[in-house]
Amino acid sequence: MDSHLELFQKRDEFSIPNFILGLVGVLLIFTVFLSLFYYRDVLGVEDSTAGYLCEPLDVRLTDVDTTSFRVQWSTSAECLGLVKYGTSIDTINFMALDEGGHKSKQNHSVKIDDLQPGKTYYLVIHSDGKDYGSQGSPMVVSTDSF
Repeated sequence: MDSHLELFQKRDEFSIPNFILGLVGVLLIFTVFLSLFYYRDVLGVEDSTAGYLCEPLDVRLTDVDTTSFRVQWSTSAECLGLVKYGTSIDTINFMALDEGGHKSKQNHSVKIDDLQPGKTYYLVIHSDGKDYGSQGSPMVVSTDSF
């Protein structure tokens, strides 16, 4: 019976191998915790509701004339936004920045100018890293003819 008591008492004593194992375990947990934040913040993984907050709402194509038009929208949160456009669905490779520069906001307005009269343009709103069109396709607008 005394031998069992001796073993129990020896387990409670400080030992360097047990201390090192405990320290390694704590460091491993800490590393996993930090890597989750790194993955989310640095690599740009968003929480599942963030995308909905930057989805364009009340999209309007206004001020259409022979060489320009304006795209306006709002978002539920302050988000970065721009418009990507081109002359065909396959060549949406031009960009126009949100008025006021490269800063987050809720009310967005982008004027696209220096266009050709009587030409059809395809566009998507790019809001916080994601493209938005109309029912899964780019929006379409045509400039006025002379």
